[in-house]
Amino acid sequence: MVNATECLKCTIVSGINFPSKEKFGKSDPYVLIECGEERQKTKEIDNSSNPVYDESFEFKVDPLETNEIVFSVWDNNSLSKDEFMCFGVSSLAGLTQREEKEITIQMKGCNSSNTELIVRLEADYETAVAKSKRVLNDLDEIKFAKEQLQAEKSLLEQNFGDLEKKNQTLLDDKNILEEKVEVITQENDRVQENNRKLEEQVGMMTHENDRFKANNEKLEKENEKFAESIYKLEQEVTNLTKEKEELNQTNIELNADFKELKSVGMEETTEEINLEAEINRLKMVVKATELEKAKVEAKNAKLEADVKSLKKAVENVDIENARIKENNKTLNVKLEEIGTTEGGNRGEGDKNTNFVYVGAVFAVIL
Repeated sequence: MVNATECLKCTIVSGINFPSKEKFGKSDPYVLIECGEERQKTKEIDNSSNPVYDESFEFKVDPLETNEIVFSVWDNNSLSKDEFMCFGVSSLAGLTQREEKEITIQMKGCNSSNTELIVRLEADYETAVAKSKRVLNDLDEIKFAKEQLQAEKSLLEQNFGDLEKKNQTLLDDKNILEEKVEVITQENDRVQENNRKLEEQVGMMTHENDRFKANNEKLEKENEKFAESIYKLEQEVTNLTKEKEELNQTNIELNADFKELKSVGMEETTEEINLEAEINRLKMVVKATELEKAKVEAKNAKLEADVKSLKKAVENVDIENARIKENNKTLNVKLEEIGTTEGGNRGEGDKNTNFVYVGAVFAVIL
């Protein structure tokens, strides 16, 4: 069944050197066109061997069965049968779809070798040759695409191999990292445990430092009291010394007066009694002064013993402070080795501040 859209357009343009079948004059030629089962003809051109037709015709064509078109030229006779003049055949295989092609056909069946028919053919369908060319082009394109796909396949295979190697490398790296993470996790647990122990030690040392600080403050207050007591005793000693010197001077003056009274022969009993009473009084004052001096010296000795005891306690505090500083250095070394956190560092800074403060207090006491 012919597809109605598959149509062949044929235009008869002109003829060249058509033979004449008339004894006198020229023939009246027309062109009969046969395509498949269809036949169509042009108008006749009177008395012409080079007729110009310029007529177009359309034929329904089955591309699978119709491969050529036949042209025959006839002389039109009004009184007799039309006479055959020549014929020509043109293949449809070389036509390109929807592209008009002008063809010059060498006519046969006549004595002339230069008889020609000029036609134009246009097919709205794909001819076998065009289809073959298209198929060949498609095959070339498919072949080219296949080669490209092969190249891409090789490249993909190579890339896949590289990716497998990279994947294996990544898996190895992953395993190594997992082992490192496990080691780091264990190390972190150990560091956390050490940090906890250090925090406990820091807490104990902080408590001990606070205790030393309280003792230092207490010693400072005791030292201030001792200093005040020493100052008061020194003032009392100074006053007693002055009184003793004044009494000695008075005694010297009384002795001098007594000697002077003896020399002038004053024998009055009353004055002697008074003088003896005054001397006894002065002796009692001197004795009381000596007793007071002994008390002051005893207090001073006790004060010196207390001062020595206080100095000994301060020395013990210095020794303990030195031991704390040494422990602090050891803790700092441990903290540097395990890489303590920022909070731990801040806590260590507070400990250092406390230890320095205790050292400063001891320095003040000394």
